[in-house]
Amino acid sequence: MMSLDFLEDFASDYENALLQTGFGNFQFLLITICGLIYMNTAMGVTIISFVLPSATCDFTMTSTDKGWLSASPMLGMLIGSYFWGCLADTKGRRVVLITTLLADGIFGILSSFAPIYIIFMLFRLVNGFNVAGTMSIIFPYLGEFQTTQHREKILCWMELYWTFGIILLPGIAWSLIPLKINIGSGIISYHSWNLFVALCAVP
Repeated sequence: MMSLDFLEDFASDYENALLQTGFGNFQFLLITICGLIYMNTAMGVTIISFVLPSATCDFTMTSTDKGWLSASPMLGMLIGSYFWGCLADTKGRRVVLITTLLADGIFGILSSFAPIYIIFMLFRLVNGFNVAGTMSIIFPYLGEFQTTQHREKILCWMELYWTFGIILLPGIAWSLIPLKINIGSGIISYHSWNLFVALCAVP
């Protein structure tokens, strides 16, 4: 039977390498970047609650429609978490992290131009699909660069960025959604809430 001792040796060598590297500017930069990504994720997950009051009129939504719209990102996350997790293990976390960020931004901006309810809901479902990749990868990715001494503290600090995102989102909504914006005619019309969705989608 093949021995798995080499895995233990590899893990030990990896921890020793992290200890020799120490904790410095690189870790602080990485925490900041990953934190901003996580903050953007928080905004993407909770944005629908701020969009619903304005979008209800434009899309003439029923209570059932609003329920499905609110649930669509969560359904996307349910599907995406397994898919992106498997892909990250085979292709690398950094590649998947960049891919999901770009895809989330693109589909988020596209959703702001959705002319009808069903298209907007589908775009938000895809957003949830991509957000699941970011959320499931960001913590393991950040943790890989930390020693066991700092890992738990750093990962706990990440939750502060989620809180910052939840605090920042109402401020952006308060400053943008009340504006009187009406661009376009016919099928596509662009209002303040559309601009709000687009700005919050920027990765």
